[in-house]
Amino acid sequence: MKIQGQELDVNILEELQQFPWEGDRVVGNKFQACSPFREESHPSFAVNLDNGTWVDSGSITEYLHKGNFVKLLALLRQDSYDTIEDYLITAYGTVLADTDGLTLEIPIELEHKTPPIISRSRLYALYEKKTDYLTNRNISEDIQHMFEVGYSDKNKSIALIWTDKHNQVVNIKYRRIDSKKFYYYKDGQRIREHLYGLYQCIKSETKRIYICESEIDALTLWSCGIPAVALGGSSISDRQFDLLMSCDFTEFVIATDNDKVGRRIADFLVETFTPFKKVFLFPFPVGKKDINEIELAVLQDLSAHLKVPEPFTFDLKI
Repeated sequence: MKIQGQELDVNILEELQQFPWEGDRVVGNKFQACSPFREESHPSFAVNLDNGTWVDSGSITEYLHKGNFVKLLALLRQDSYDTIEDYLITAYGTVLADTDGLTLEIPIELEHKTPPIISRSRLYALYEKKTDYLTNRNISEDIQHMFEVGYSDKNKSIALIWTDKHNQVVNIKYRRIDSKKFYYYKDGQRIREHLYGLYQCIKSETKRIYICESEIDALTLWSCGIPAVALGGSSISDRQFDLLMSCDFTEFVIATDNDKVGRRIADFLVETFTPFKKVFLFPFPVGKKDINEIELAVLQDLSAHLKVPEPFTFDLKI
């Protein structure tokens, strides 16, 4: 489906299965169930699994009669249309920045502090209760404290605090501990305007950073003493590129997921950054999809044997 000009390969069935349904079944390319918007005993609600369009044939309300997949998720998650679009782009976006448009001209506004969306004093509620979800995934308590990771007992979600390069809070990503579902703070800034872990990397005065897709992968690397940032999804924006180029990092290690999409991103990042930085590829073991799946001791050993990517041929434009 096309969202904000991007073609996304959304796993529609997987998204639907994160919600409770009555009488649900899959027939051909149709997901059928009782309507989520009213009481009924015989299913009259259907979603096209190819394009996400849906219809509630028994609805007497025009707004709840049919629509596209973004509208459906917005209704099911009780969230705004724009927020759902951002969610789907973050989760499934593979359209990367245009290399012809990337330059070394760093915008002056990058040095301006971003007004925080929420004061840290109002985050205290996220630290009243704890969960061992991340600890059980080999992310140390010290690193969780360093990144101010919280927990929302109400939503059964860990709270990942996104900050700008000056450590001002710009968004909160809530990731459920019982599914892959996640939400953002409703008044937060777009995470594609920032990099998770950038402030911590700058503070460490490191020259080499690892670039991951997810926050949990970045936290895993930090638990091994390896500075890392997360893109927050399977794409890099022009703003994120500018942020990376504006800092004093000299070496990038590409550690995006070891799957079709992740390797596509890795190829793009290698080609994009090679003219300006020293670039390495993380050597994933066979059968391991992402950084968090690798044992910490193995991860540290692999980090000592980084791969040099194949050289690219560039058509430099004057």
